[in-house]
Amino acid sequence: MSSQCRIRQKLRRGTTIVESSIVLSVVLLIVMSFLELSLLVVRVNSLTEACQNVSRLVSVSGDLSSGANTLGPATIQCNAEANNSVANAARRALTMVDPSKVELEVVWSDGTNSPGDLVVVHLDYQNASIIPLVDHLTDKLFHYTCHIRIAH
Repeated sequence: MSSQCRIRQKLRRGTTIVESSIVLSVVLLIVMSFLELSLLVVRVNSLTEACQNVSRLVSVSGDLSSGANTLGPATIQCNAEANNSVANAARRALTMVDPSKVELEVVWSDGTNSPGDLVVVHLDYQNASIIPLVDHLTDKLFHYTCHIRIAH
């Protein structure tokens, strides 16, 4: 009886390693997927806040504001890495987001910069996945738009 047990043990020596590697790979995929999801949520919140920050800046930068603070009515297109007030307002909120991948556009829809005029802020970001297996799910272009009226 003991010789049969020894033979079985010898035959099953590699099964623990094979089973462990299968289970470990599935567990690692699940953990990395949760990490990817949490990073995606942080990026979405950061980009939303960046769009809101630029909208707030633009809403108080109309014709009636002091000369240094006036923006528009010419369309502003820039990267979040640029050195201007619009990019600076966006960059303050961009945690866990590479500012070089964020494109900003501010459009004065009414063509003027008077109180009550509509301004549209567009923000685009190309997300990059950290997991090669799910990159087709999360490698998306995020587009944010805020509409705001000039306060003063």
